[in-house]
Amino acid sequence: MDDQIEKDFAFDPKTDPDEATESGKALMPLDKTLPGLMLDASLSAENRRRINDEALFTRLHVPSESWTDILADWCRRDWTYVISAKPDKKSRARAADGLELGTLMERIRDGHRALLITYPTSPKPPAPLIAAIDLDISIAPPTGKLIRQSIEAATGEDPGELDDSIADGLDFDALGIAIRCGSQAADCIRRLAEAREAHQKRFDCADDDAIPDIDDLYGYGPAMIWARDLRTDIAAYRSGRIPFSAVEQGAVLWSDPGLGKTTFVRSLSKSLRMPLIATSVGQWFAGSPGHLDSIIKQIDQVFADAAASAPSILFLDEIEALPNRRTLGSRNADWWMPVIGHMLLKLDSAISSDTGDVIVIAATNHADRLDEALVRPGRLNRIIRIEPPDRDARAGILRQHLGSDLAGTDLMPIAALSAGCSGADIMGWTKSARRRARNAGRAMNSDDLIAEIAPPETRSEADLRLVAIHEAAHAVITAILGGPTIDHMTIVPGNGALGRTQRKSMAGTIWTREMIEAEIMSCLAGRCGEIHFFGRPTAGAGGAPDSDLGAATRWATMMHISFGLGDVPIYLGDRDEAFHVLRLDPGLQKKVAADLARLETETARLVASNADRIQRLADVLRHERVIGAERIAEVLDLPETAPTPGLIGGKNE
Repeated sequence: MDDQIEKDFAFDPKTDPDEATESGKALMPLDKTLPGLMLDASLSAENRRRINDEALFTRLHVPSESWTDILADWCRRDWTYVISAKPDKKSRARAADGLELGTLMERIRDGHRALLITYPTSPKPPAPLIAAIDLDISIAPPTGKLIRQSIEAATGEDPGELDDSIADGLDFDALGIAIRCGSQAADCIRRLAEAREAHQKRFDCADDDAIPDIDDLYGYGPAMIWARDLRTDIAAYRSGRIPFSAVEQGAVLWSDPGLGKTTFVRSLSKSLRMPLIATSVGQWFAGSPGHLDSIIKQIDQVFADAAASAPSILFLDEIEALPNRRTLGSRNADWWMPVIGHMLLKLDSAISSDTGDVIVIAATNHADRLDEALVRPGRLNRIIRIEPPDRDARAGILRQHLGSDLAGTDLMPIAALSAGCSGADIMGWTKSARRRARNAGRAMNSDDLIAEIAPPETRSEADLRLVAIHEAAHAVITAILGGPTIDHMTIVPGNGALGRTQRKSMAGTIWTREMIEAEIMSCLAGRCGEIHFFGRPTAGAGGAPDSDLGAATRWATMMHISFGLGDVPIYLGDRDEAFHVLRLDPGLQKKVAADLARLETETARLVASNADRIQRLADVLRHERVIGAERIAEVLDLPETAPTPGLIGGKNE
């Protein structure tokens, strides 16, 4: 019985051949083979039996809109009524062949064998129609095996084993142009490869020469582990061992600017051999008049492109530009709420549905600003933090960008000079170093690179000593208070700062009032160091929201309005709203000013009692310009774990 059912759905090469080979073997064009092969591969023996024996209402979910017509034509052999959810030009509610969905419902009530064809971005059928479905069938994109059978049927030649990615992203028209009846199998394969390459270029797929493989990247930590696991799952999907729904399809990459989120996604696209569709909220506005309906259409288009290229990667950069609905003011809510709601529906369709073969990766510099609904399970549920690269990773990134330049040079000392930099910084330095060498009419040497990373000092000795004291005071007070480990410190100017003391992340910390006040004292330590050693402070501790004074003020304000660690347990806003709330509340201003004055007095006492350590560290910093955690610990001769003193409220003796 199963053998007979199999014949009902698989193509018969003796039926309606277009021509024959010299040996008399029938040749079959693609439209008479591939649709039947794809349908046959998607049906179990039991489902074949049911379709033959019962008057079922069946939904056929195809990979993309481009497959609807060809599969509809094929399925009319076995279903009385076949329509698709593809809208016509007149109405999104009408189906192909001029039949309305309501008419289809009438046919179902009359007991006819009916088939509805949908695809990932098709309009959603009415709820009663969905409820009436007796059998749901999902058609997967053609595998290498099906393409091989189609080529053999069209050419009479066996092309041999073909990789499952051979037809990635190609619709039926593209396949039909490549697999021509009466052609040679080798020519069909060549045309398929050219069509896939053209398709991938259209969707900004990673260029082999410009983008490294995922295994050749450096400094991505947990993101690299996730990428390798994803590559394993995609290999299992392509071999048929797991469905695409078993693949983790949503994630957010979170880092400071310049740490290579876009490079990582492009490298992942190359390694997974998947087309990459990249977009951002800014592009939606740039590509439209900015009206609500035009933004909705932009969102629809990028998700449609991803679905048409599936399996694919959809990259949503700067996702924090979609505002958090919880913090939206009433003035903007009416405009943004439909956009965010529509975005969530599209994510559900792409990630949570059984037929969404799309991996959605978002990128942000501000994970704390994302709408909670975006990052819930079933959507972009995994947030992956990318930290600045360590010394080994920086050396690897240097080598990557240098290519054959400086071959054989030990890059570790140069990498040590670049502490705290990003991959983007390194790329810029290598380009500038090459330009420096070109202008001098010679090959690049290590001095060219060092001159870009740490340019020769032009500041006076007095200015250098002040900057070194300021940074050394930060490091010493942070270490004494048991704060976060110092990753590195430098007096090399960069990013608008004359020096920098970079501490390791405290993400996941459960804060107490004592810990917050220690954090504020660490922020004030540079200013207190200037006062102790030079008799007065400079403006170097202030001037911007992310300055020492800005950070200290924000922490003190949040202690009262965010964390419930002030005089009363109340919540008035988060870190982004702290300065706004502070400006509007004179009483809060007095409390914050009193806290800062008290903690500055305590910090000044600690600076005075540790002046020798600060001076010693400052001298080393002036000489070496960049020093890391091990060198700092060696100079300060501090225990590995320093207990936090009982300093709160001026109590420590």
